[in-house]
Amino acid sequence: MLTALELTRREIAASLAQNVSNSIAHLNAMSELLANQRAQDLKIIHDANRFVLAVVIGLSGLLLLCILLLTVSSIRAIHRLASVFSTMFCLPSSFAAQPLASSRANSEQMLLFSGTEGQRQLGSAVLQLQSRIQALEQAALKPQGNEAKRAVSQPREQTRALGSGG
Repeated sequence: MLTALELTRREIAASLAQNVSNSIAHLNAMSELLANQRAQDLKIIHDANRFVLAVVIGLSGLLLLCILLLTVSSIRAIHRLASVFSTMFCLPSSFAAQPLASSRANSEQMLLFSGTEGQRQLGSAVLQLQSRIQALEQAALKPQGNEAKRAVSQPREQTRALGSGG
């Protein structure tokens, strides 16, 4: 009986030793799998962060390019508008009847107004504005009653005539 107990105890000890070694092997395998999975997750996160960073850099570059193009086009439009107005104010009042010397200036004029009627109206409005300014300056220099009233009322009549005729 003692031998049977001793034999059972040895079998139990061997089985426990094998279970412990199997458990240690399973723990080592699980820790390796977790380390591999963690490395894969870190690589995926790193790649995703790199992709997001590339997208952000691309969008930032695109936005900077749009800002640059908008600035350049605004500057060109302002220069074109300034050249149109400078050519209009440098020419005499019969500007609408005279053809322009260059086709570029003519195309710039057509971009601003629909036709010669718009140019004529703008020219007459500028002339009225100049005459009103001159009348007001004269009225300020000569505050002598009737002359000042006549100088101020004359541009008003011209403005009323333009409003009813235009």
